[in-house]
Amino acid sequence: MRMKALLLVLMATAAVSCSKQAPIDTAKPVVAEAKPLSVSNWGPQVTTAGTAVNALPDGQIGLYFTLSGNIVGEGTRVVFDGTPLDGVVVHDNLITATLPATRFAAAGSKPVVLELGSGQSLEVGNFLVTDPSDSAEPLSPEAAASAPAGETIGATEVVPE
Repeated sequence: MRMKALLLVLMATAAVSCSKQAPIDTAKPVVAEAKPLSVSNWGPQVTTAGTAVNALPDGQIGLYFTLSGNIVGEGTRVVFDGTPLDGVVVHDNLITATLPATRFAAAGSKPVVLELGSGQSLEVGNFLVTDPSDSAEPLSPEAAASAPAGETIGATEVVPE
């Protein structure tokens, strides 16, 4: 009998404490704050002038960009050396674009920027096009990004932005 009474007291206490909770306001939708995206991986980042790496059947280069989260909104653009590229495809956290052969025909360090449909702009880095007469190994993307504009590295001139 004491056990039944104790059980009834516990149930009554639980019912009272549950009824004292603040009501949930369903009129206001819960919106998660959007975090700025960043580029976690991209490529290719280096080629020799006139040579397509990650070549597509038509001789263009296939570029890819992996972002830290999913891309929301339309109108995402890939800007290569100041000019938007055609053939941009967006799927979740992946962007692909085609780089025409005319855009990697001359040696130089070419800035790459993603302009997302959300209005965020991401400076990806520099795409390095080496001179084919340069017998040295191609520079790493890190070396190309840190090269001072206007200087010559091997036979590759770093073009000012």
